[in-house]
Amino acid sequence: MREVDSRVFQLLWALSDVMPSLGWSEWKVKRDMKRTAKELDQVVEAWVEEHKKRRDDIPSCEKHYLDLLIEIFENREIPGTIHDAHTTTKAICLETLRLYPPLPLTAYRYVMEDFDITHGNFHVPAGTQVLVNEWKVQRDPNSWFEPELFKPERFLTSEKVDNVKGMGMLFPFGLGRRSCPAIPMGMRMVHYVLARFLHTFDLAAPFSQDVDMTESNGFVNLKATPLLVLINPRLPKSLYHEDCKV
Repeated sequence: MREVDSRVFQLLWALSDVMPSLGWSEWKVKRDMKRTAKELDQVVEAWVEEHKKRRDDIPSCEKHYLDLLIEIFENREIPGTIHDAHTTTKAICLETLRLYPPLPLTAYRYVMEDFDITHGNFHVPAGTQVLVNEWKVQRDPNSWFEPELFKPERFLTSEKVDNVKGMGMLFPFGLGRRSCPAIPMGMRMVHYVLARFLHTFDLAAPFSQDVDMTESNGFVNLKATPLLVLINPRLPKSLYHEDCKV
């Protein structure tokens, strides 16, 4: 597994990402990518089958991280929550990603075919390198009603709340074949962590002040000021893990 991990990180960078015209010279890299992806799938599938078998043989066994992921994928909802709360949590995550995408700009994309930009009357010929402004597209008033407002309910009427790739004007994880391959797992883990956190703690802003959501300038979308929040446990103390060494 260490060897596969090492190869994965070595193959993350390809010269054709910056200079597509040199893609023909990377046939060995593409071959290694396919081979490494196949080996990684085999390793993960073996882990999943091992945990499934252990769960069937010993139902009361201690659950690990992978067991939780298996339950989420099988049940399509977070264990211990009702469907309405789960759907609302998804809508909150999607609206947050719409207003504050992790990367305001996508990586360079190589245009395969000629196309026209309707609103700007621009013609983009094939072979052009483009940089898509996610932040602008996801706040475009032509595509979103009241785009500057935080309104998670806009996603509660959509049948595509489970599929970020099918959102059209919402693409916080990039576009095309170079988009993030871990979208399904990432979205489910964000939903799960947020739901557990809100269920476990009561949150409040110091002195009841509004949270400053001003963004910093940079390649990665970060808050300009640190987040200040008061966190209070809302469940019985016996449910919280306490480390006596701290």
